[in-house]
Amino acid sequence: MKNNIKKILLALILSSMMLITGMNDFTLHASGDTSIDNGDVIIDKIAKAVPDTCRTFEVELKVERKELEQSVPIDVVLVIDTSTSMTTGWPTSRMAATKAAAVNFAQMVLGGSNTIGNKISVVNYGTNANHTLDWTNSLSSVIASIDGLNPGSRSYTNIHEGFIFAEQRIDEA
Repeated sequence: MKNNIKKILLALILSSMMLITGMNDFTLHASGDTSIDNGDVIIDKIAKAVPDTCRTFEVELKVERKELEQSVPIDVVLVIDTSTSMTTGWPTSRMAATKAAAVNFAQMVLGGSNTIGNKISVVNYGTNANHTLDWTNSLSSVIASIDGLNPGSRSYTNIHEGFIFAEQRIDEA
């Protein structure tokens, strides 16, 4: 079970990184459009060059899970970048896009009746990582925690520490 959670967490983190940073050397990256279907999750990526710009692309990333009947609760750690680079972006900041995606994801995991007992924890990282929110099944608490995150000034991107904190949370679950 923990391996599946770690795989899901890693997939979410890496797909978020692709969306937010537009990484060029990511394994799933290919020129043009890409679609991957592993049976449980469908990942679609469309990259289009922005006219009249140099090395600027508009990337649309969709991650969908196939409808499955959930029989066991899931615990998810949202690992969110709050480094200074999150203040940039167009047409909205990377931070605004990340917050919107995180809230949407939390609504899918904790929304509805959530009678199965799904839980979310939040970790943020800039120069240092922080355990922002302990395990909870309260959607309003998760949204408040996400909304309270802001990029630091002169803050570096220490994703390694963010992953370490996330692994600590998973081990506690």
